[in-house]
Order: sequence, then C-alpha cells, then structure tokens
Amino acid sequence: MSYACSKMGDVLMEVEQLCDGAAKLAAAPLWPLADDEIVACLRAAYRLEQAATVLQARLAHHAETRGVPGEQGHRDLTGWVRSQLLLDPRPARDRVTSKTTSEPAGSSPTTASPPKTTCMPSGAWPEQQHDGR
Repeated sequence: MSYACSKMGDVLMEVEQLCDGAAKLAAAPLWPLADDEIVACLRAAYRLEQAATVLQARLAHHAETRGVPGEQGHRDLTGWVRSQLLLDPRPARDRVTSKTTSEPAGSSPTTASPPKTTCMPSGAWPEQQHDGR
C-alpha cells in the first residue's frame, strides 16, 4: 500500500469512527445529564457539526482541483456536491462557498473555542446505569 493510500485509509477510518460514535451518542438516553451538561453537549455537538462541514468543504474543493466533478459529468462543484450529499441547491452552494475552506492547515475555523467538555457524566453511560426512566 502506498503512503497516499495509507493516509486516505487513516482519514476515512477516523471519519467513520467519529460517525459511529456520534450515532451512538445520538441514540443514548439524555435523562442522566444535568442541565449544565445538556448545554455543554449542545455546544459540543454544534462544534462537531461545524468541523464536519469544514471537512466536507475541504474535501469538495480538493476533488475539484483533481477534476473529479467533471470526470463524473458535472458542470460545476455545487452540482457535484449536491448529487454526492443529496442536498438542496442552497446547502450545496453554502458548502462550496464556505470561507472556512481557505483556512490554513492546522488552524481552526473559529477564532475561539469553548472549553472541551464531556457529554455524559462520569459513570452514567446508558449501558452502565439504567433505572428504567
């Protein structure tokens, strides 16, 4: 396996693991969370959404530099993103015109990040504690 293939596999594996983890959290009961934890989790979920949107935009622009949309019969990047992600025209256009796509590697799309938080109180994961509520 080449270095490039190895790196792509690493990125894809990490994205798939994040997706699996997010899906598990989305299905987890929220009743064990305190009010402040609900707020912290809401904000953390929003940051996750922002990061995923930036990744989508960067991947789309990279595909464009390689000519992938044209090779797949699309006239422009927006149409290609729309077909790949099954988006309406406006969200697809927003993805490809995002200012965050020009951020230098390693920089954050926001100027300040809220502190990292956990989204489940210690010891309150659904498989560990369940009182039937």
